[in-house]
Amino acid sequence: MQKKVNQGILIADGRKLIMANSKKRNRTQKIVSLFDQFFPYQKVLPLIKEVVDSYSALQTSTDLLEKTGKVFDILLPQDLYLSSIRNRINEMMLRYYHNEAFVKSSFIKKKLWWGDHVDMFEVPVGESRIDMAKINGQSIGYEIKTKYDNLNRLKSQIIDYLSVFEYVFVICEASKYEKVKKIVPNLVGIYTYDDNEKEIHYTKKRPAKKSTFLSSEMQLNCLSEAELQECFSVNGSKDSTIPSLLASKTPNQINLAFKRELKKRYRSNWLFLKSNSNQIKDIDYQWFYKTKSNVNSIYSC
Repeated sequence: MQKKVNQGILIADGRKLIMANSKKRNRTQKIVSLFDQFFPYQKVLPLIKEVVDSYSALQTSTDLLEKTGKVFDILLPQDLYLSSIRNRINEMMLRYYHNEAFVKSSFIKKKLWWGDHVDMFEVPVGESRIDMAKINGQSIGYEIKTKYDNLNRLKSQIIDYLSVFEYVFVICEASKYEKVKKIVPNLVGIYTYDDNEKEIHYTKKRPAKKSTFLSSEMQLNCLSEAELQECFSVNGSKDSTIPSLLASKTPNQINLAFKRELKKRYRSNWLFLKSNSNQIKDIDYQWFYKTKSNVNSIYSC
């Protein structure tokens, strides 16, 4: 059963939460977070994971408030929490739960934000889907392995990525570094971060070397039929076009076309994210990148 706030004291799962009485609180003041200093980290993490993992930008604030209250087994007053619930869920991820969405947003802001390039999320490559990639004069792929991920597929993923990207990095939590180093070839660079640090920093433990396994066929298969036709001024289906291009174009020509078309495909998404980043919450980076939806319209629901 949910417990209702009463005289500024709320009981949840036997833990006391001390809250200022809402009658005495100026509603424009910052409210002390329920999810910060009151819960022991180890006990609250499973609840935070449930809230963050079930979050969607399309959910209304009312739905998010109700869901969060159910997970924490508390009744959160709408007059205090409705307008701030998205911020609170975002803060849960930023402070406590460094999942893939966290790494994507923080790595982009710390390492990939500046320069004349285009960043992209979740690019299909063979049987895999790389977490992030960056295209400028070079193509660089980034695969993320948080402390919550296993490494079972890493070897096969890296084989796919080295077939299309000139440089490949794994971004992993520091505790996984030694295992990652044993799995991936020396061509693959590695960034690490310490999940126990209050401020996350990314350290390049090993630089990436240019891939010697680039496959023109794999690169062409990453492009759509329309992209192949426009890029190479050809007609016909993808299945018939690729063998013809492999016979008539050099690997360097195909590599240049691959980078040019990916950059063109994702440019508007990347520019949208950059131009609206001051409004978009970290937890929603990829969603707004993909949809280019009106930020104010989504967040006002």
